[in-house]
Amino acid sequence: MRPSSRRASRYLAAALAAAAAGLIIVPALADKPPTALDRPISTTITAIPIDFDRDNPDRKEFGKLIFRGGLNLFAKSSYFGGYSAMALDPSGTNLIAISDAGSWLRATLDYDGRNLSKA
Repeated sequence: MRPSSRRASRYLAAALAAAAAGLIIVPALADKPPTALDRPISTTITAIPIDFDRDNPDRKEFGKLIFRGGLNLFAKSSYFGGYSAMALDPSGTNLIAISDAGSWLRATLDYDGRNLSKA
């Protein structure tokens, strides 16, 4: 290969690597809101109950853990999601959470009998 061909190949490889990185990074950034909130907003959250063990949904005890219920939560707001810090009050009905992007969430949890039923 001639020196100019090698240089062109390197530029092409670098351009392809940058394009591939952009295809990975840009969608991840697009999911995050462009600016932080300066006031609370209200958003509708859809909650779908889930079982701890979908192969055996009646099983609720796992060692010392008694599973009261789980929810898969969805919302159309770009500020919703990525919650990794959560706390419940002693009654287990008031939830506060902070997302990886810095958004806060306050929610009231409903229990149908003894099981978690909705947020």
